[in-house]
Formats: sequence, structure tokens, C-alpha cells
Amino acid sequence: MSKKLLTGQPVNMGMPAMTNLTEQWKKGKLDHGWYYIKYRGAYKTDQWQGYYWENSWNENVEEVIAPVPSYDDWVYLHKARNDAHEIVESLTQENQQLKELLRECKTPIDLLIKMNIDGINGYKLLDLLTKIDNAIGEKK
Repeated sequence: MSKKLLTGQPVNMGMPAMTNLTEQWKKGKLDHGWYYIKYRGAYKTDQWQGYYWENSWNENVEEVIAPVPSYDDWVYLHKARNDAHEIVESLTQENQQLKELLRECKTPIDLLIKMNIDGINGYKLLDLLTKIDNAIGEKK
């Protein structure tokens, strides 16, 4: 089975979820290759040779967790993580700028309310001020 990353690029891990991997291993149907395994309560990597693990006793392997990704897959995942971090950082800054803009709008709206102006062009100023307070996290 071929998996795909967020961009649609295939990942050459080639195996189903972890319970399927353990079941396949116990039935003797696990493909040759490197896997993350749970061995005597600890986690490690080992190479399945088709009949035995290279560095582990079969009876001490508790679970086959996941295939070890190729170097190319690892590089791609690392880059994707960094890209996601940059996007989150950018959106956080943009959100902060929008909150600052809303804070600046509060003062003139407060003044209009104090001047007993109930609304402008159909906007209820007190409702608008409440929405701004909720959006910037300053609930009254």
C-alpha cells in the first residue's frame, strides 16, 4: 500500500497500520525490511529477514510498530514539518496584527457609544464592540 504525504507525494513506507504489521509478522507475511519494533518493553529498529529479526529474538518482539522511512522520505517529512512551522508562525503574526487593528477600533467605537450614538449604517455599536472584545479575548 502506498501512502501519500500532505502534498500528495508518495511515501515509500509500503505497509499498513501497526496492528496489521504485527498480524502480518505473526502470520509470516511481513515484507523484508527495516521496522520500528517494541522489544521487551523498549522501542528500537530492526531488520526483518523474512523468518527472523536481525538483532532480536522473535519471542521477545511484542509489536511491529511501523516501517522505517527511507532517507528521502525522512528529508521530505522534515522539510514538511519546517514548512508547517513557518506557516503557523506567519498565521500567528497575522492574527496578532488583526487583533491589534481591532483594539485600535475600540476607542472610536467607545467614544461614539458615550456620545449616545446607537448605530451607524445599521451597525449596532454596542454589539460590534462586544464582537471585537470576543475576537481579541477581552470579554466584558
